Amino acid sequence: MQLSTWLAKAGPTTWLLIGGCLQCLLALVLPLRLIILLAALLLAIRLALSTRKTDKPLQSALPFQRDIRKGRWTAQIPHEDGSVVQRGSETEVVVFVVGASSSQYASSLLEFQSAGLGELTPDYSPMKLQTPEFKQLTQYFRGMWDEVESDRQKWGFLGRSSPLVGSTPAASTTVITLSYWKNLASLHDFALSPAHRAGWNWWNRTIKDHGHMGIMHEVYAAPKGHWENIYVNFRPFGMGQMQFVDVDAGAEEEGNGVPKERLKGPLIEAKGGRWGSMVGRMSRAEKGVEDIRAG
Repeated sequence: MQLSTWLAKAGPTTWLLIGGCLQCLLALVLPLRLIILLAALLLAIRLALSTRKTDKPLQSALPFQRDIRKGRWTAQIPHEDGSVVQRGSETEVVVFVVGASSSQYASSLLEFQSAGLGELTPDYSPMKLQTPEFKQLTQYFRGMWDEVESDRQKWGFLGRSSPLVGSTPAASTTVITLSYWKNLASLHDFALSPAHRAGWNWWNRTIKDHGHMGIMHEVYAAPKGHWENIYVNFRPFGMGQMQFVDVDAGAEEEGNGVPKERLKGPLIEAKGGRWGSMVGRMSRAEKGVEDIRAG
């Protein structure tokens, strides 16, 4: 076992014993007063550092709280000219849920734990326990997203969520992504795209010899007036992660001199009025809840 791995697993009792041994060794060569002074100095430094950390704003002390949008926000699809909509759910939206799973992780984890190696560490992450084929499958997924994100208007691609990953011995490793499209025709065009066809051909060649892998998808077509969302003190997710070409900003130049379209997000503040309720965000506030019940 590497020293760094052993130190990472060492508990408080182990560190107390190490400290006691070091103090005994110092007592053999240094006066008692000096040993006490060194211990007091180290304690003072630790207290000063901990106080300094707690004095920092919570935003900087907890990096994972960055990007959280305080208040109430809703994601809306702008007009074709980029202008902000005045009514919610003005266009249809297609939700494409796609996922991949591998049961190989379940058996690998059980073998790992039965070998007496304990819990997973950064050196034994779920993806590192995966087979090369599953890693290649995720690379094909990345290639598909890269293709549609390179020209969102051509593919009618509105955006996608951050991957949702679950890894347990019971549920295997499952990766799910929510994606959003202008209409079913756009999604069908994506199915015929070069990147998707390359991944699909690879899958058909590979799956017969690697039954531990699985893929899935679900499609939901929501007409206008039949979808809505709200985010309260929440990091942009799902429809909140959609991105649209900013037609007013023009293109920016990448390092290689190739123009790149500027993108903007979909979030607008939902302080009240038509944005303050579900029926309002679905542009049904005039008819009220009975309109929702009637479908």
